[in-house]
Amino acid sequence: MHLDQDSSRRAVSLGIVTLLVTASFLAILPGTALAEDTVLIVGRTLGTVTINGVANDAVWADATTTRVSATKGSLPLSGDVELRALYDEQYLYMLAMWADPSYSVIPDQWLYTAQEWQSIHHKEDRFSILWDSDNSIEGFDQNFQGCMALDCHDSVWQTKNTGEWGDLWQWMAGRTNPSKRTPDVGWMDDLSVDTDGIVEDDYTGSSAWRMNSAYAADEDPLTVPFADGDHPIYKASGEAPPNPDANFLFDGYTMNIIDPSTFDDGTNLPGWVLNRPTGDRGDIDAKAVYDTVLKTWTLEVKRKLTTAHSPDIAFDDLTEDYYFGLAVFDNQAGGAATHYNSGLVTMRFDLPDLKVEPLNATTASPVLGSRVNVSVTLGNAGAYAAGFTLGLYLDAPTGTPIATKAYTSMEDGASDSFNLTWDTTGVAVGEHKLVVKADTAGVIVEHDEANNVAEYNIIVYPPITDFKASKAKPESGQKTILTASVSNPSAANMTVTVIFTDTTRNSVLNTKTIEVKAGKTENVTFTWKASKVGKHTMTAELQGSEATKKQLVVDVKEESPAPPAAYALVALALVGAVLVAHRVTDPGRARR
Repeated sequence: MHLDQDSSRRAVSLGIVTLLVTASFLAILPGTALAEDTVLIVGRTLGTVTINGVANDAVWADATTTRVSATKGSLPLSGDVELRALYDEQYLYMLAMWADPSYSVIPDQWLYTAQEWQSIHHKEDRFSILWDSDNSIEGFDQNFQGCMALDCHDSVWQTKNTGEWGDLWQWMAGRTNPSKRTPDVGWMDDLSVDTDGIVEDDYTGSSAWRMNSAYAADEDPLTVPFADGDHPIYKASGEAPPNPDANFLFDGYTMNIIDPSTFDDGTNLPGWVLNRPTGDRGDIDAKAVYDTVLKTWTLEVKRKLTTAHSPDIAFDDLTEDYYFGLAVFDNQAGGAATHYNSGLVTMRFDLPDLKVEPLNATTASPVLGSRVNVSVTLGNAGAYAAGFTLGLYLDAPTGTPIATKAYTSMEDGASDSFNLTWDTTGVAVGEHKLVVKADTAGVIVEHDEANNVAEYNIIVYPPITDFKASKAKPESGQKTILTASVSNPSAANMTVTVIFTDTTRNSVLNTKTIEVKAGKTENVTFTWKASKVGKHTMTAELQGSEATKKQLVVDVKEESPAPPAAYALVALALVGAVLVAHRVTDPGRARR
């Protein structure tokens, strides 16, 4: 539904509101200040936010306060606008507080005096927010949320280019704040701005409000509502609304005035009949309370993060920044339209920031079939996070995790350290990565998810299944064969280096590099000549993995001496050999 500017006299939904909203955003802060100038942080809340304009819920105490300056030309608002914001699974909540020296809530009130009706053209205090929907308005994020980003000529306020639109929220002290609901919750008028100007969002039921004016209801295009000669046509019925206030008339609680001349002198009647429409236009809850001592307004707002209506701004990606400008209307002194507008405000959601610290493990070189304990520390440097799982994976954080830990919640600033166990049975030997990932299902929205993952490099080695010596007790000088059996039950080949060491003498005896085929066992040998008498602790291990080490003891004995009888036999044998040799060489002696 588009506003017909030529018939603004009878536009009961927008009318004067359009002109005032337009005026409020005309003042521009020149320059190219970036969005970082003023940032509103939206905190995550688990508590209840009651929209009553009192802001007494405990959750507001933990929300970050952002002060936004607003000016009318060079004239500043009396004090900054204080903004806070929260969100939960469904809703965005906003709190605004600002100074206002006058309490203006009765627009266009009627007064019966001297036997005629007079319209007192008071205006109402108001608060407006203009959002850049879908970042569609060119230049909006450069502090140009007024005329430099929009066309505003001859009271027509519109975007410059097709496809650009803004979402305009308006709270009005006299038309949207009063309520006939229980509990007493008002609303913000939800409008749009596009190339056709200010556009009413769709609604059903009766209009948002209607003028309590005979001239507004007639068919005469020459009559002007609230002008001289006009009079009210409704008064309160006998049935009181849920939140009775003589300053306001509510649709469904009025009756027609039969004779406007039968009222007592000094009688006042409201100039508008109020109603909250259903549908898109009325989907923002809002309530404000004026503090007569401090002379301040406190406004609370609640809207779904996403709605089913395309003109509405959708807070559907909490990692994104959202831009808006605001306007404050201090309508004092009998209806003077004193309005102030802000520069650009960036709204940024405070999200969880899960971070997996660097990992550690009981070993970086386990033997196939062993268990490895992985030390994990998970922290949360952001907002509260709930309902996520941390997983331990092999090589990549996909598929079924090796081990998991579920979290029902993790508070801001919390940290948790623990161990996860990995059984290496059945994996392929060789190089791998142990990967720990927080939020395995991706249910937690974060600004930075790169730190959700940590990796630990690891090499799985085939085991040395047997280590033996051909002689367990050799004599000094004898040789013994050391044999290490390397078994590879996995499906991958692996090249390994076997190191033989005499640990008693702290001496590496030999190294041999071999390839162990998948499903095979390779025997690696080294022939050692015993020298030093005594026990020698021998080890065989694969280079890079102390866990593969096997050991045995070789007890070297002294060389055994020959017995005496044996020496005599040897001597006789030698004498005999000499004699035989002599006879052979002296045949003459043999004849004598």
